[in-house]
Formats: sequence, C-alpha cells, structure tokens
Amino acid sequence: MGVSPVMEYDEVIKSLAQIKHDLVKGKAKNKEGLYEVPSEALINAIIEELKLYRLVLTKNPNVFFEQERKLSSAFFLYNDLETDFIFERIVKYINEQYLIGPLKWLDQTRFIPRLSFHKCKFGAILFDGKQFNSKRIFSSINIHECSIHRMVLADGLLGGNDLEIYINKSVIENLSIEKSTTHFNFENTILFRECDFLYTINCKNNCIFDGYLRFQKCVFSKPKLETTMFHFNFINTVFNNVLEFTECEFNKSPNFHGAKLSTDTSFYRNRFFDLNELSAVGNYRQLKQIMQSLGAEHDSLMFHALEMEARKNTVLPRTIFHHEGPALIASFLLRHFNDYGRNYWRPWIWLLGLILVGMVLYLLPHGLGCNPEKYKAAELWQKSLCDGESSLRLTNEILASLIYSLQHSLGPIGLIIDNGLISAKMLSIKTLSVLQMILSSIFWYLIIVQLRRQFKL
Repeated sequence: MGVSPVMEYDEVIKSLAQIKHDLVKGKAKNKEGLYEVPSEALINAIIEELKLYRLVLTKNPNVFFEQERKLSSAFFLYNDLETDFIFERIVKYINEQYLIGPLKWLDQTRFIPRLSFHKCKFGAILFDGKQFNSKRIFSSINIHECSIHRMVLADGLLGGNDLEIYINKSVIENLSIEKSTTHFNFENTILFRECDFLYTINCKNNCIFDGYLRFQKCVFSKPKLETTMFHFNFINTVFNNVLEFTECEFNKSPNFHGAKLSTDTSFYRNRFFDLNELSAVGNYRQLKQIMQSLGAEHDSLMFHALEMEARKNTVLPRTIFHHEGPALIASFLLRHFNDYGRNYWRPWIWLLGLILVGMVLYLLPHGLGCNPEKYKAAELWQKSLCDGESSLRLTNEILASLIYSLQHSLGPIGLIIDNGLISAKMLSIKTLSVLQMILSSIFWYLIIVQLRRQFKL
C-alpha cells in the first residue's frame, strides 16, 4: 500500500480511501445508484483492510487511542454496492494465512473492528460453512438500509463465537437459519430492526439458540403480497435465551410447532392480520399453549383470541342453521363485545349503552309510574320523584327512567336503589326490564371472567 511502518492518522485515512477506490475503479453506478462489484472483489477489499488494521494496531496503536471514534467509523464501511457477501471466504483466508501468529493481536486488543454495509443490494449474504477458530475477527456486522434477496445464517460458521449481527431498515426476501453441525449452537446476538421480510423465514434442522434473537418493528410479508407465498417457520427450534417480537406486523402467522421457548420470550405490541387461513388456527393455538406453559398469561390470551377469530373465519359455518350455528353466534357476539378478551373498554361501553337504551325505551312510551304501596317505605330522595303519596304520576320522568334502567343493569348493586317505588305501568315495559336484567347479567359475567383470566384473580 506504500505506507510507512509507523502510520499516522492521515496516512491511514488515505490508505482506506485507496482501498475503497480500487474496489469500484473503472465502474459507473447503475440505474439504482449502485456499483456492481463481484463478491471476490469485496472479499479482497475487506482482507486488505484487515491487513491495514493490523498494521496500525501493531505499529502505532496510539492512532486508535487518539482517533478511535473516527477510525472505527471509517474502517470496514461499504456503501452503494450491488454484490454478494460470503463470510466463509474471509474466514477461510484468515484461517489459512493469519491464524498462526499475525492475527493473535485480535485476542489482545479491545479495538475489535465491526463490518458495516450501508445502502447496498445483495443477491446473497451467506454465513454458512465451516467453523473458524478465531472468535475475534469482527465484533459485529451491521447492515443498514440494504436489499437482500437471500440470507443464510448457519451455526457451523456462527456457532461458538460472539459475533453480533444487526440488520436495520432493510428488505429481506428470503431468510434461512440452519443447523449444520452438532458441535455448536447459536450464541450470537441477532437483531432485526424495522426490516421487511417478503417471502420466507425458515429455521431448519432443529436449531438451538443460546444467544438473543430480536425482531423490532418488522413487517412479515407485505399486505399486498399473496400470503400463501410467505412461509414463517421456527419448527422444532429451541430458544434458551431471549426471543423478542416488538411492535411487529404479522401478515402471516408464525409456525412454532414443536418449538421450545424460554421464559424470556415476549410478543409486545404486535399486530396480527392473518385471520383468514386455516393454518393460522393451528399456529395461534400452538403459540397459545406455549405461552401458557411459560406462565405468560397476557400473551396466551392474545393468541387465544387470535385463534378464536381465525376459527370463526375459516372453520365455523357461514350460517346459523348449521349444527355449529350456536358456536358461530357465540363467536360473533364475543368478537363484538370484547374482541375475544383483548378489549377492556368495549364491555363497559356496551354496558353504558344498555343503560341509556333502556332509559330511552322506558321514557318514550311513558311506561313508568309510582307505586303508592311503596311510598311510605321509600327514602326521601325517592319520594321526590312522585307527585304525592297516592299519585301514580312521576315528577321527573327522565331521572326516574335513568334510575329504573340502572336498577336493571347493575346487578346486585342495583338492589341498593330499588325498593319498588318506581314500577312498570305496562306488561311490555316489565318484559323489557327483565330482558335488560338478563343482558346485563351476561355482560357482568363476561367482564368478571375477562378480568379474572387476565389478572389471575
């Protein structure tokens, strides 16, 4: 590279710029604003930077102590490329050329480099292949605002080391997570933030995760895509550590059949839209059972509600005259009453609506009056509603209708304000009050069951 044995900061920056220039030398950007470079050329550029990085740390480490932030962001950063990235080729080269001695500095310094790609387009990103011996080639690999057709994460190459992978604001068409060896598990931290997954997420061959796997604000399958094209499988996968889905959008239900999850698993503020496919019923049921076994009652209730809604849309008949018609009616009512236990405000709105509707129905036909036989035993505030001891006429029909509706909507609480002074004049009004009492009792039962299940009362 034509640099002095003791490298100063300006020389390092100049050498880095030359490596980047040689990578795209003689190439023009395509219509997407990217340089099309072969994967071998990218690998060679990374290897050249590794040589330069080693030279700086071994010859003049003070450069890093003085300019650590600037150099850390300058090394191993690649922008606007269209290429493939095959990590095994870097590992193979290092194992062949540098394992015996020259890279020992990586185990002795805190300046472990990170590899970053920004606004690139990858035909493939492959982390599969044979296990390498050195654990400290890169501290992390960061992929930001990139497009990836195919990505493979395999424990044969990633297992047994602490390499962290961060993928942010990227579009991934196909992601495959594979177990290729019995010697290693995934011990890595893998984070997907604000990523769009278009077609497949497939975990193969009974993978085992000992590290963290996080999905934050990700979208699984676009709404306009045919969801049958999308596959989201973690079948028979073991998670011994954190598995986290936060504020994600699921347009396809995830398949966790046979999976084992840790108590650090969480589904927080996600949205699920796959409610019209038969497979969703089984997928949500499996997640409900898994979360229930972990003691995650909130998540379990969420997946139970999703299972019920998917079942209503796929399994239950379309007509109430079928032998499962009552199940269809019950599912319909629960969906609108409390969204299968997910909505805590809606039941109270229904109860308030029942009180107001009852009040109006009692008021319009002037169907209420005073019962003179109960006048003497009534409290003073109740007597004020009647026009004298022997009169049937109410002085305030609006207030009396509200009180009568409350008496028949609050269950046992309504008995406190019910001494029979306000009474129905007509059989139709009495029948209506009985129906209101039955409906309010059902509402109270569902509210109590919902609260009890949610908070384990």
